[in-house]
Amino acid sequence: MISPTFKFGAIFGSGNISRTREIVMSKRDPKELSQIPPSFIVMDLTWRCNYHCNCCIDGNVVNKNPRNLEVELIEDIFDYSKKHRVRGIMTMGGEVFLYSKGMQKTLEKSIEYEIPLKTVSNGSCLKDYLSLILEAYKIPGSMLRISINSDKEHYKEQTKGNFDLEKILESIKVITSQGTSVYVSTVVFPESSRKDGTIPNIQSLQEIIKYCEEAGVKTQILIPARNPLTRKRYSRTDEEREIMRDITRKKNSRGYKLELRIDEFTERKFPCAQNLNFNFCCQSGFLFTL
Repeated sequence: MISPTFKFGAIFGSGNISRTREIVMSKRDPKELSQIPPSFIVMDLTWRCNYHCNCCIDGNVVNKNPRNLEVELIEDIFDYSKKHRVRGIMTMGGEVFLYSKGMQKTLEKSIEYEIPLKTVSNGSCLKDYLSLILEAYKIPGSMLRISINSDKEHYKEQTKGNFDLEKILESIKVITSQGTSVYVSTVVFPESSRKDGTIPNIQSLQEIIKYCEEAGVKTQILIPARNPLTRKRYSRTDEEREIMRDITRKKNSRGYKLELRIDEFTERKFPCAQNLNFNFCCQSGFLFTL
């Protein structure tokens, strides 16, 4: 059940009040509703990826139909966003930086129009875009989030890609050393995920956290692994639960330099106000307001 206070804050927050007014005034008329711009836009730039992880939650799409979003359409989306004051654009994939023409245009238009950009990436191609990254992700509300789901020893085996984690961490360090923030997400794989071809990483979480701290990462988010087919979380042993509790204790006692978020390992009483701050977790800001 969603808290009434949460509903009130989501619908009548300053970021949504004008849109809410337009929705009410439309009186459910489909034509009028279709003219109301979204609060933000999600672009699937490409379905190609240079990794082939067994653990990929989007594995049923990635590399199965490797299409790219046309550069002209990307330009049109940014022009529309500028005209209608869309609050931000989220780029998804595949590996978005693998699509060089499309991602370069996305970064350039984000900088030109000062539109916040949020991007999920595996980090393998960052070095080819460093100057644009340093400028684009400094725009308030922007976020560059890199997925690191393995330690250095098992990285190539986990991703089935010919990339060293050390090289990715070097690129991250260059970006953070110039004052642009980088976030990291780490999917936590317990031993029960091994049956689906993954390499459990829960025992090496402390090591992965250390990599991020040394690279100057601002925030790291630990996410529970899910079975790619059933979408259900993998079960954890008592020992694995204790590892997570230990990390939580260190987080709460400020044992880490970076901000460490542990997502969904504890129960939430009600959702976060996702569409008020253009959060990664919410891909339906406009529909959520409805």
